[in-house]
Amino acid sequence: MANPISSLSVFFLLASLCTVFTQAKKPTHKASSSAKSLEIKFGFLPNPSLNRSNLIVISEEMPMNSLLGIVTVEESSKGNIHCEDDSDYIKLDRLGPKGFKVDLARHLDRELVEEFVVTVTCRDVDSVPPVSGTQSFSVLVLDENDNAPVFSETIYIANITENIAIGELVLTVKATDADSDLSGSFNFSLFGLENYGNKPFVIDPETGRITTQLGVDREANANFTFTVMATDKGKPANTGTAVVVVFIEDVNDNAPVVLNRELRTRENQAANTLVGKIIAADIDEGKNAELVFSKIEDDDFSSTAPFEVNPNGNVLSVVPLDREQRAEYSMKVMVKDRGTPRLSSTATIVIIVDDDNDNAPEITSDCMGGVDSFLQNEGYLQDNDTSASDQGLISVDWYTPDNTSIYQVTATDRDSGDNSRLVFDIEASAKEEPSAEGLFAIDRSLGVITLRRKLLPSDGLVHLVNVSVSDSGNPSRSSYCLLNVTFDIELSLLETAASQSTEMMQLENGQTSHVFRTLPLRHHELAIVLLAALSLLATYLLK
Repeated sequence: MANPISSLSVFFLLASLCTVFTQAKKPTHKASSSAKSLEIKFGFLPNPSLNRSNLIVISEEMPMNSLLGIVTVEESSKGNIHCEDDSDYIKLDRLGPKGFKVDLARHLDRELVEEFVVTVTCRDVDSVPPVSGTQSFSVLVLDENDNAPVFSETIYIANITENIAIGELVLTVKATDADSDLSGSFNFSLFGLENYGNKPFVIDPETGRITTQLGVDREANANFTFTVMATDKGKPANTGTAVVVVFIEDVNDNAPVVLNRELRTRENQAANTLVGKIIAADIDEGKNAELVFSKIEDDDFSSTAPFEVNPNGNVLSVVPLDREQRAEYSMKVMVKDRGTPRLSSTATIVIIVDDDNDNAPEITSDCMGGVDSFLQNEGYLQDNDTSASDQGLISVDWYTPDNTSIYQVTATDRDSGDNSRLVFDIEASAKEEPSAEGLFAIDRSLGVITLRRKLLPSDGLVHLVNVSVSDSGNPSRSSYCLLNVTFDIELSLLETAASQSTEMMQLENGQTSHVFRTLPLRHHELAIVLLAALSLLATYLLK
C-alpha cells in the first residue's frame, strides 16, 4: 500500500492577460475521521484590479485545447494519483506520473459566460483508506482583440550543478508578439520563486537571460519550478507565460556519516560469525552516495580488536570471543564515498560481547572433598590411608535453638545477568529417613543454612548435607557443596560406647542427586539423651 501524500502542490501557468502572482488559500475542508485529506495549493497570476485570490483571467479568444497551466504533484511515495475537474470548459490530461495539463476544452464567449468556477479533486487511489483533496478556483473571461506575447516553448527545462557560480547563465527564454510598435515589445519577469524562500534566479527583462543570483544546494532543493512572464507595452498590456523547471545536479559536497556506534555479539561464536552491520548515510546521490567501509588498523584499539570490516559494512569476528576475558572492544572504522573527490569520515565502533552461560558457579566456602573423604575420616574405608580434609565439617551444639544459622555456603559465577544469578538448595534423597526430614533449611538467595527445629533423639548426631548452587541461565549450570554437620554433646559422664553401628546411604549418580545424609544415633548418644531426660525430671520433682 502506498503511503499517503504529504502534500499536493498545484501550480497553474496562464497563457492569457495576467500580471501579478498570488498564493492561493489552503483548502478549508477537513479530513474525515476515516481518511486523511490531501493539501492542495494553487499558484495564480490574477488581475490585480479585481483584488481577488483563486482567480484566473483569460481571453475569450483563447483557442480550444490551449494550455492553461500545469498541475504538478509532489508526493512522499509513489502513489497512484488521479485528478479531475467539474467544468465543461476545462479538461485535465496527464503529463506523467507527477503532473497534468490543464487545457481549454471549448471556445469561450464572454457575452454568454463572464466567469465560471472550476473545482479540482485529486485522489490517491492506492491509499487505504482513500486520501483526497479538493480546491476551487475561478476563471474570469475578458474581452480581447489584441495579440499577447508567445514563448517559443511551453515548458523550459534546464540542468545546472549545485556548485554553479553566482551570475552564471541558466538558460535564455524567447518570445514573440504579432503586434507592432509598443504592443509588440515586451519585458520578462519571474514569478513563483518566493515559494523557495530566497530567490536564487533573476531574469534580464530585455534579453530573457536567466542567471543565478544566489548559490543553490541540491540537498535543500533538488529542482525549482517557476513561471516566466512576458508583458507587452500595449494598453492594456498583454502577457504570455511559460513554465521553467531547473534541475540541480549533485556535487560531492557532503561526507558520509556513521549512524550506529554500537554492535553486540554473543561469546563462543565461531570465527567469521557476523557481528553486525555498520550503518552510514550520505545525503548526496548516485556514486557520491555509494559507500565503502574499512577498519583503521593502525589505531591502538583497532589493532587488538579481533574483527574485520567488509567493504559493505559487515563486521565479522576473527576468533571466538570469551566475555569473561574481555566484555567490550573498540575499533575505529572509515567510511568513504565513491564521488570525485572522494569524501570520508571516521567513527569509533564499540562491540559489546554478550554473555553465554558457559561457566558453572564456583563455590568459595569450605566444602568436603567428597563422600569418600568423609567415610575415610570416620574409619569406614580402610583402602586409602590419606586423611580427609577437615573442610566442610560443621560442629553445632545439641541445644542450639531452632531457626539458628549454622553455616553459609558462598559462591560466585563468572558469567553475567541471569547466568550469574545463583540459587541455593538442599538436595533431597528418596532414601532419606523420615526422622531427618525438615531438619535443615537454606536461604535460596544467600545460602545461609539454619535449623528448622530442635533435635530429636531419633535425629542422630552426624548428618551429611549436600547443597546445590545453580545459576539462572538456560540451560542452568550447577555445582555442589557437601557438608558434614555434627551435633556436639558432653560425653565425659558416659563410658566409652562399644561398637558403633552406622548406616549410610550411597550417593545416587555421583554428585548430581544425593544431598542430605543422616547417621543414626550411637548407643552412647541414646544414653546421653536418657540421662538428660532423667535430669530434667529430677529437677521438676525437687521444686
